[in-house]
Amino acid sequence: MKKIALAIVFLFSCIWADAQKLDYNAALEYVFADYEYNASHSQMDKSHTVHAVRLTPEVGLYLEQNPSVFHRLRAGVDLFRQMGEGVENKGLFKEIIFYYNADAFLGNGSHFEAYAGCFPRRYGNRSAYAFTVFTSDLIYLDPNIEGFMLKYDNPQKVSAELILDWHSKRGDETHPRRREKIRILSSGKWNLAPRLDLGWTMSLYHYSISHISENVVDNHMVNPRLEWSPASGLQELRIETGALVSYHRDRIVSHDFKVPAGFYSRVVAGKWNVFLDNRFFAGKDQMPYYDGGWDDEPYGENVYKAELGFHFQGRNTGWVDWFTVRYNPQITPWLKGEAAASLHFGSPYRKAEEKCYNVFHGWRFAFRLTMDLDYLRPRPRRK
Repeated sequence: MKKIALAIVFLFSCIWADAQKLDYNAALEYVFADYEYNASHSQMDKSHTVHAVRLTPEVGLYLEQNPSVFHRLRAGVDLFRQMGEGVENKGLFKEIIFYYNADAFLGNGSHFEAYAGCFPRRYGNRSAYAFTVFTSDLIYLDPNIEGFMLKYDNPQKVSAELILDWHSKRGDETHPRRREKIRILSSGKWNLAPRLDLGWTMSLYHYSISHISENVVDNHMVNPRLEWSPASGLQELRIETGALVSYHRDRIVSHDFKVPAGFYSRVVAGKWNVFLDNRFFAGKDQMPYYDGGWDDEPYGENVYKAELGFHFQGRNTGWVDWFTVRYNPQITPWLKGEAAASLHFGSPYRKAEEKCYNVFHGWRFAFRLTMDLDYLRPRPRRK
């Protein structure tokens, strides 16, 4: 509670310091997501429900270096509630955030942003890392980046972001099992020709040592792809085709490394805010050490944060497909909704003398409401 009190004092100090340059933001995200995987006896994924709401108010100062360059200092608090948990009010305070942000338009018309500190993940391109790096749940349940982020956007040439996220610090005698966990992320696209881009998503994840264990596991992934948006009468039509290549090394158990790869595609088509979205992967198991572990610590979700469908449950090769229908109404520039239903298909699975499950693995339904006042904040202007 002392930390919360200090944060509140800081927030009011910012307000009193210069009321003409007050900077603020507030974001609310409500999610109801139901996952039903009884068709595969919950082997391909887990049946569960996420029903939660998050509120993140922020306040601070912005300093105008010139009309095209702003600097910001912000602090805020992450309020989070899982419906039905029955936690006391003080348990709703999950994390204090505070960070520096530079926001600038450059002379060539491009836009640059930098963040440093502990700041909301939503300021980056969260959707670029969905499925292949993080599950949809994890993007929502782990909402903040601890490190830095650099973003560059030139609409006619290239847009990219680079993130360093320090998930966990090595423990000590008090927390002997806490491991050091570091992830570097990057995503973006480079315009090759009209309506044709070279896109990428990259994740370098280092699952490092703890106070009582010297074992280190690497889980790296890159998804290079071509993104084609052919002319059509649709609101959006995008076809992505490329590869999904990952690098895995358990430095104590085997000393060797694995480089599984495969074909990855995504097709999105939509009109009137209704979209069909299909993701497909065929190749080698992208989570080869998922069922392993060291010193009674399973790797599982500690090492692999992507959708479990990329793990073929003991099979070396396989395929997986997620077909989604979603409705994304843009109510206002700062208020959005989403209703989505997904069907999950993939390679059949047989578990020791049990029957072979069919290619239909399960389904998901989700409803999401997002309010983000970031759209209303003062911004630098193009030169």
